[in-house]
Amino acid sequence: MGSLVFVGCELFPFTGGGIGRVNYNMLKSMSAADRSRSIMVLCAPAPQIAAFKAIFPEVALISVDFDATPDRHQPEAHAPPSWAYSNTVWHWRSWLVLQALKELSSKVEIDYLEFQDWGGLAFCTLQEKLGAGFLRSSCIAIRLHGAHGVLLSTERYYIHPNDLNLFDLERKCLRDCDLIIGQVAPYADYARKVFGFTKTEWEPRVIIHSPPVLIENEPNNLALKTRPILFTSKLQHIKRPELFVRGVSAFLQTHANYSEDAYFCASGVEAGYTASIKAMVPPSLEDRFVFLEKLNNFERNQLIAKSIVVVPGACESFCLVAYEASLLGAVVVLNQTNPAFGEGTPWIHEVNCVKFDGTSAGLTEALVVATQIQAIDQVDVPFSSWPWDRFVPSSEPWLEFKQEPKISVVIAHYNMGKYLIETLKSVLDSTYSNMEIIIVDDGSTDKLSLSIVDNLEKNNSSRMRIIKSPANVGLAGARNLGIRNADGEYILILDSDDLVHERFIEKCAKALYNNRNYDVVTCQASIFLDGHRRQGAYEVGDSVAYSIVMGEPHVTGTIENRFSTATALFRANVLKENLYDESLNIYEDWNLYIRIYERGCRFIVLPEAYFFYRKRDNSMLNASRDEIKKSADHHDMLRQAAPDAFSFGSRYLALCLNRGSNPEVVHLRQQVHSLDYQLSLIAPAVNSYENALQILQSIESRQSANGLISVFKAIKSNVIDYYTTRNKSEEYKVIKKSSLFDADWYKNTYADVRESGIDPIEHYLMYGSIEGRNPSPYFDGNRYLDLHPDVKSENVNPLLHFLVHGMNEKRKI
Repeated sequence: MGSLVFVGCELFPFTGGGIGRVNYNMLKSMSAADRSRSIMVLCAPAPQIAAFKAIFPEVALISVDFDATPDRHQPEAHAPPSWAYSNTVWHWRSWLVLQALKELSSKVEIDYLEFQDWGGLAFCTLQEKLGAGFLRSSCIAIRLHGAHGVLLSTERYYIHPNDLNLFDLERKCLRDCDLIIGQVAPYADYARKVFGFTKTEWEPRVIIHSPPVLIENEPNNLALKTRPILFTSKLQHIKRPELFVRGVSAFLQTHANYSEDAYFCASGVEAGYTASIKAMVPPSLEDRFVFLEKLNNFERNQLIAKSIVVVPGACESFCLVAYEASLLGAVVVLNQTNPAFGEGTPWIHEVNCVKFDGTSAGLTEALVVATQIQAIDQVDVPFSSWPWDRFVPSSEPWLEFKQEPKISVVIAHYNMGKYLIETLKSVLDSTYSNMEIIIVDDGSTDKLSLSIVDNLEKNNSSRMRIIKSPANVGLAGARNLGIRNADGEYILILDSDDLVHERFIEKCAKALYNNRNYDVVTCQASIFLDGHRRQGAYEVGDSVAYSIVMGEPHVTGTIENRFSTATALFRANVLKENLYDESLNIYEDWNLYIRIYERGCRFIVLPEAYFFYRKRDNSMLNASRDEIKKSADHHDMLRQAAPDAFSFGSRYLALCLNRGSNPEVVHLRQQVHSLDYQLSLIAPAVNSYENALQILQSIESRQSANGLISVFKAIKSNVIDYYTTRNKSEEYKVIKKSSLFDADWYKNTYADVRESGIDPIEHYLMYGSIEGRNPSPYFDGNRYLDLHPDVKSENVNPLLHFLVHGMNEKRKI
């Protein structure tokens, strides 16, 4: 039998978190035979092998270091570097996991592979399965612990674009995996609704498997006349500690005969939030609320066993805490609006728990009932066979071509003669042979282009056809002309100045050939500067940027194109039935992707870069365009492509605000962007101020301008001093240039900075680093100092040290 592999970021007792407890319980509860073939792939700092083996002697351990810099140069292509994943760092991390699994699969056979849902770590592995037949006969499962996408729907968040991209990454994993493991049925259905899946595509792949529940202490079976009230979840908003404080406070104030105290037996995720919860306790009850932070597991379980344990959280995938509490002998009070405790779960009101309606008044009423209960039934923990025993592996092998399907390569050309030959060579060097190349000349006018097209036509190649448009019909029209004339089963769209890897067409064709339910294959794209020659098929020294795509960006797809670059391989019927919109001057590929995605087309994304995009100064996407034009182009693209949910009633118009809706205000933003930008301009500060003031005063809408005018008047007297001081600050310049400082994130994470109006970089330099605040989600200053004691001893700003010294010294972050 093959191996059972579990991939996650948590494992008790080496890390915190509920996912780690589930992984621990599963490894401890499975049969000895299954445990001996289990492998834990831990995406966290590796525990000492001796410590791991002391707890899991039969289980193998593989550690994935997210700070590692592995060789990205594969035998046939290369992966983008970590900094290229501007969508979400978890996309990059999923690639690191794929590399670990590839190495593992070369040594052992993998029967079953289970991922946590949070973080989308399965993404690259699933795309490699679809795109290259990796682990073709293995079951790739995702267990529903509580994805980031679900948290976004149940918790208060400052939404950053990375959050939306992570939602899409997690959703794509759930859509492409073989098996979805729900721990209780109501939560599985709740996740389905959050991610927007129909029952038809969701339910056939869902099984319910509740994790084992293990308790270390002996249960308390004694009838108790009185019990303390206990909150034992993490102190974070989704766990609703504020609801606990309000409901319990009302109960204590109205039931003077109740003499026990209320306990917080929980760790705080963020010090500021913990302080805010403590501040909610009424002064008259301060001595009745006890915050315990340093209990060991045995002491914690002893307290739970004799308590009324309140679980007020609004959303859980299972909630081990509630099950553990019930098995230990506690009276458990549960929020019935939580899908983990509703209908269809083992929890039955006034049989094995007391439920309340999710309000503070409801909790107070439930506590009246709970304090009258001396003993209550234990919950029946659901038991079912293990997921790997229920899955029937695929019997379909990865097929090689019996006969290569014909591919039509459609190249729209207009005055690109200087690049066309190199583009054609990259196609003709392909390892795929059964293809026709259709060059659509869209009325070229320059002599070189005309000469090259004429010579190609005279060459009369059996593999190449030249179609001359009688008039210039634009890029979309030229592509459509090629599509209508294409004979291939598949169609590749390629611009006349871009290049493809020699194996790109073959890999895409095999992916479609082996996955009949998928329609488009794309890949990550390497961007190189015009005039810079690529150093070879596998060299990336001249890649100045990358385009990172996810194939099916369900949420972000209407505000940024993460579907694909223009170059992808399509089933021919997809393009013939969904031509490019010829009314568009730009974004015609983005428009197409939204339309075909909404009509049910599926995408496969090759994890590596097989497409090379030439960045020209005067190309449509790279030519300088002002914000007003970008906004208009975005609106123009969405007019015909907005999903039905947005197009009906024209709600898509709200999405157009992504780039700004008021032309005058947009023009103002072009000039000053924001107060911080205005003060850091290299131009004379006073002139900048005067120009901005004139623009503000010219706006017809006084309501929209008055606030900004007053701001500028207020800073007029100080602008020169501020400007001069900033120019002198070399440290400020270093921070400002770095992508590791995110000013918007800093302001929105630290409300006091936002409310004070202090420039975030100035605040970080003067106070933030001393107070242990992080400059962005991508750099943890405290972790950096812990990793490098010599830096910590110097009492320096961690980000500055890394930018000035650490990068050159190749220090980990």
